[in-house]
Amino acid sequence: MTTGLIYLIKSEMDARGWNQTKLSEISGIPDSTISKILKNPNQIPKLENLATLAQAFDIPLARIIAACGFDVSSAKSEDSQRLQTIVSAIPDFQRLVEEMMTFSPLDQADVLAYIEMRRLHRQKNINQEVDQS
Repeated sequence: MTTGLIYLIKSEMDARGWNQTKLSEISGIPDSTISKILKNPNQIPKLENLATLAQAFDIPLARIIAACGFDVSSAKSEDSQRLQTIVSAIPDFQRLVEEMMTFSPLDQADVLAYIEMRRLHRQKNINQEVDQS
């Protein structure tokens, strides 16, 4: 149930004096999509739209995800920020992140650790190539 999300969106709009059209203009999410989100409490919106709403309201993505009914209290805030950065920077990872939303916080941390390990490994290889030049 995303009644928490609906409440959050309406509260954030009210706090800013925005209507649905203004939210659409600021977020870039079509008005029809926002309308569907607000009228369908049994459907969880796409992660891309959740991230866009978080940016429009200038609130953490974890708060939006929690409003959808997911337990994010045990996830490290640093991990949540990294996850949001990855999704924002590389849209191709959206599907991966949507799958990760179904993982336990421990499994999410493991995936993030693996990604970080691969990044460090690539960086080490680049540094070795530079040293050999």
